[in-house]
Amino acid sequence: MRQTNLLIVNLVAMALAFWPGWQPTLAQKQAVHAITARDQAEVQEGINAADNAKKNALKSGRSSFSYEKHRFSLVVPEGLNLQVLDHRGTRSFNFLGKERGDKSRLVLGILIMLPDSNGALPTASDMTEGMLHPYKQRWTDYQQKPTKLVIAGGKEVAAVEYSGAYGGQVKARGIVAVHAVKGALFIITGTDREEYFADSMKVIRKLVASLEISSRS
Repeated sequence: MRQTNLLIVNLVAMALAFWPGWQPTLAQKQAVHAITARDQAEVQEGINAADNAKKNALKSGRSSFSYEKHRFSLVVPEGLNLQVLDHRGTRSFNFLGKERGDKSRLVLGILIMLPDSNGALPTASDMTEGMLHPYKQRWTDYQQKPTKLVIAGGKEVAAVEYSGAYGGQVKARGIVAVHAVKGALFIITGTDREEYFADSMKVIRKLVASLEISSRS
């Protein structure tokens, strides 16, 4: 698995595998347990999707993105690429920094999750726990702490910063925040290797500070 994929998994399979059957299995998902064959298959599905998705260069300036009636915009700095993935009622907009010599890069994901066929969505706190669960399963020396992100208008969104080592080798850090709106969840994730994360968080916080969210009626 390439280094880049370790980060993109953060945005795709590891989190989105949680939504099908969420309600009856949430308590089980929150507990750290052995990785099942289904877990592995769902993660591999996401890796394959990330590998096959096109990456398009973005122009600097404010850009808008949407999924059905939900829309967001943010001010994009020069040098980011965009990768868009649709998966199980969720669209993931992955903003990718320049790939470094060690194949790592900053990854900022903004995911829009819609209700299931029964019109249900998890709470923001439950979704955050679900997003963190795969790291608790797979990373050694896993740690997390509460923090906040600030979106446009000065609105604070509860977040969790986490860290650990994938496969006991690649040390990485990340952040997850979930903002609930009527009829959707906006999930904000950011990841990078540990040695780059402090600088990457400055970029992530600046991007998120420009994030404006709206929905069409």
